Amino acid sequence: MEPAPKRNKGSQIDDAEFDGLIKVLEDTFSLTWLKQNNGNPVQNLWQRTDNLASNELITLATAIQNLNQIDANWVKGQVKHVKGKDANNYRGALFELNCLNILHSELHPVKPAVRNQAGYDGILQGSHENYRVSIKNYGKSTFQKQFQTQAKTMESMMKILLKKYNYPPSHIILDFPDEYPEKKHWKLLEDNMDRIFKSQRTSKEPFSAFVEAIDPALPQGPGNIRTLFLIFIYPIKHPAQPFHPHYTSYTVMISGAYHANEEKNLFSKLEDACINLTRHAVTEDAQTRNSLFLRLPETVSLAKCTEWLDNYFATYPTKPISMVILYQPVVATDLANNSSDITHCVSFYHRNTYQPQSRFTFQIPIGKVSNKSTDLIYVANYPDGKSETVALTNRYVYQHGEHFVQMTQKPDGSLAADISYPADGVTTNVIVQLPGQKKAAIMKGKFPPSNELLIL
Repeated sequence: MEPAPKRNKGSQIDDAEFDGLIKVLEDTFSLTWLKQNNGNPVQNLWQRTDNLASNELITLATAIQNLNQIDANWVKGQVKHVKGKDANNYRGALFELNCLNILHSELHPVKPAVRNQAGYDGILQGSHENYRVSIKNYGKSTFQKQFQTQAKTMESMMKILLKKYNYPPSHIILDFPDEYPEKKHWKLLEDNMDRIFKSQRTSKEPFSAFVEAIDPALPQGPGNIRTLFLIFIYPIKHPAQPFHPHYTSYTVMISGAYHANEEKNLFSKLEDACINLTRHAVTEDAQTRNSLFLRLPETVSLAKCTEWLDNYFATYPTKPISMVILYQPVVATDLANNSSDITHCVSFYHRNTYQPQSRFTFQIPIGKVSNKSTDLIYVANYPDGKSETVALTNRYVYQHGEHFVQMTQKPDGSLAADISYPADGVTTNVIVQLPGQKKAAIMKGKFPPSNELLIL
């Protein structure tokens, strides 16, 4: 049997512990299954060797290791679901494993629910009362998935046009500022893309905008105009390393306004979770309370959900749910020290008619914990060395890019270059080429394709 691939790992764990946790996954799933390529997120992470993949695998291994000590038969059933072909089942099983491990601590040990228990997934045993916990994982909405699919298609077109019109290494920023881009907007952009890239290659102003009248029956002008999209194409100035002239280096960021039904869609799911729990769970009493553990996508803030929960319980004061745990895992960058970590954003919410008697804590194998959502920002770096941050609120964002740098010669005659990961989805590739030689090779780093979490 071939050994597991050599992986990068984070700094929060030593080699022996890391190897032991990787062995837990090998023993649980088998190397044969892990090395298959069936689209399962555990298999996808296993075949990657970057830090982010390692951190997610360690998180899963820790959950399996800890919960085996509580209920090995339950873990065995979850693993069976994870190895199955139904995407909803394996995503749900993975999240239940991670969630119950996160909730488990000496202050409030967890007990998984019996198999096929309706209404809730586990019991949180507090110091003064117990909580039935219903776990719900809400990932990307259909609107966000459609946006990212279209953005990826646009990126492919942009790469072709950058090469066609011989652009220098460039930043491309595309924004749909006023409304969610529907198919007609993407089609309009596609039809005009070649002309935009051709004209902006020699233009002093690296900017194009398409507008339309809000009311087609009236003249287009102030008060009757909306912007369909804006696009900026400008050179990357003063790079940290010289770009190779024979490769197309670029960074593209595409953003767009939320779909009008985005929040309504999420809040309806939250309401369904409340209804499902109260339909199946028995009545609350002083010793046993009902609670929800809700995994939120990065597109909505914990603060917004807290506002909605206030409104929900004001409207339905008799609902037998005492506590809601809002959870939002993201990969966040600390701008002060230029480091990235998995940040577990969590908020314990209890209705105003109830005061928890127990204290709560999170058990996080890897990463940091925050009590508020991480801000989504764009960092603009200017040629004079200054930078500016722009908040990207209530917007979908797609970012990707590739930088191809050439090796530079040191005073001692050796060649050197740095492989880095300057931003989410943007990688640096080093072109290995000896002086006077035409042949070249691309050296890539062990970086995640994006900061998207696959199993958390």
